[in-house]
Amino acid sequence: MFETEQKEGVSTPEAENEIKQFERNVERVNLRLIDELRENYSELEYHNAEHSIGVGDKAVEYLPEGTPDRIKILTRTIGYAHDIIQTYAWRNETPQGTRIIGQKRFRDGGVIEQQSAEYVVKLLAEEGIELTAGELSILNEAIMATVPGYSEELRTVTQPNLKDGSHDVAWAIGAADLGSAGSNPEQFLKDGDNVFREDRMLPNLDTLDDTTLTTLYQEAIGWTASQVGYAEGQKQYWNREEVPEQIKSKLTHFDQSIELCQKRLERRQALFDDSKSIKENLQTLLDDMKFIR
Repeated sequence: MFETEQKEGVSTPEAENEIKQFERNVERVNLRLIDELRENYSELEYHNAEHSIGVGDKAVEYLPEGTPDRIKILTRTIGYAHDIIQTYAWRNETPQGTRIIGQKRFRDGGVIEQQSAEYVVKLLAEEGIELTAGELSILNEAIMATVPGYSEELRTVTQPNLKDGSHDVAWAIGAADLGSAGSNPEQFLKDGDNVFREDRMLPNLDTLDDTTLTTLYQEAIGWTASQVGYAEGQKQYWNREEVPEQIKSKLTHFDQSIELCQKRLERRQALFDDSKSIKENLQTLLDDMKFIR
């Protein structure tokens, strides 16, 4: 499945030196990407440097045995770069025209992934790294694999470009990007609140009437409830027949994520105090979600 200059079982001093030089050159690109992520996206709760670095590092672990060294090295860079370009708009209504209380952040899905792929290729070229046609194809396919979709049936985010026949690197990047419910339940629990905070800008609660405050409360507790179904959907999504076994073997903690989400929902529901106003109850819930904006 790999197009590479390496021949299996053949290792010469010259080939090893070439790989070491390639790794040093790519590491310079990685450091540039990390610097840009930290400079440009430090205010984001989820799509920040920590997320992108985590995707790159984890994706390498998800590659099958026998992956050529150059591809392993490049995979980390692809993960670091998959969200390097982010454009978005704050809107007070959904694309369907439904009014939003405050504002929500909408990302340009599909566009920013393609721009991210183009940008990292430019950085690699600036560091004197010339990729083969096969490597360029892998890079583009893997970053475009992270374009999100949504399954109403599964109640979860999907990656429509990731399918049977996708490259192993694309599967590794996609799973590292989206599969935290299966790999790291504690992180998945944090990710849910992080996305909620990142994508919402609420007005001053003192300016809202009780009807609007109630709607906001229902939205926040509804988001918490939705994470249970989201984790259940992720379990089904990553156990589809077409998912490679080396990916399935890394994503084995869905039931723990579902349990943690259910316990959090029950705890937050218990925070509601009938003796308090809806504004006080909403503020208590938002505080528990660490929402300070």
